[in-house]
Amino acid sequence: MVYFYLAQTRIKEKDLELALSAAKRANELDVTYLPTYLLLGQIYADLGDETEAVKALDIYLKYRPEDGASYVLLGKLHFKNKDYEETVDDMNQALARNKNQREPYLYRFLSNVELGNGAAADSDISNALLFYSDSFDVHLGIIRTNLLQERFGNALLELDKTKPLAETDEQKALFYYWGAKVYEARKEPKQEAEYWHFLLDLPEDSMAADVRSEAEGRLADIATPTATVTAARTQTQKPRTPTATPSRTPTATQTRTPTKTPTKTPIRTPTPTP
Repeated sequence: MVYFYLAQTRIKEKDLELALSAAKRANELDVTYLPTYLLLGQIYADLGDETEAVKALDIYLKYRPEDGASYVLLGKLHFKNKDYEETVDDMNQALARNKNQREPYLYRFLSNVELGNGAAADSDISNALLFYSDSFDVHLGIIRTNLLQERFGNALLELDKTKPLAETDEQKALFYYWGAKVYEARKEPKQEAEYWHFLLDLPEDSMAADVRSEAEGRLADIATPTATVTAARTQTQKPRTPTATPSRTPTATQTRTPTKTPTKTPIRTPTPTP
């Protein structure tokens, strides 16, 4: 217990390395004391060691499944590792024990967006907005949910609400990427191209390399059909003008001239007179 309380003191002093050393020693002295596993999970999480944090929390929750707050911590670690299905499960467990927590709605919503579960994400939008109305991640998630649900008009409206919330270059890159996706879905290539250009104007380190490649590829795709259609129209319109004029003129003249010259009229006129 001395080492356990020492670890807690080191955490308050923000000396995480000493806190970890003390917590490990406490665990070695008594492997049955469950709060030590929770403490280790918290320390590892603060140190950025998600793997060890998850291991410690899994052991703790195996014997203390009623602790909803610890499920939230575990779910956040899974989310950071991009284990989105596990995150959804953890947040479901947390909400089953306490529906008044905020973070479970947020992380369950964002995880379902990443998983492409549009209907499930839809059910958490109202709660996510209730607790995080000014969150860039939430509003970006709403754009993506609308795309998943093929509500392209709603996605377009959400762009205006999301843009002011993008502060860092990374957030701006995400905004322009998904904005371009909205216009692509709406089949508006001009606006889509503008967003891809805005994206490419940002620093290279603000996005992954494959994002830049996708932007360049889409711009090439947008430009190619336009050039092809223009060339095709130029080639087809020029020969039509001279061809149409001579074909119609002689046909109409030759048909009408012999038909309108009546030879029957003089025959009918002298017949009734005698």
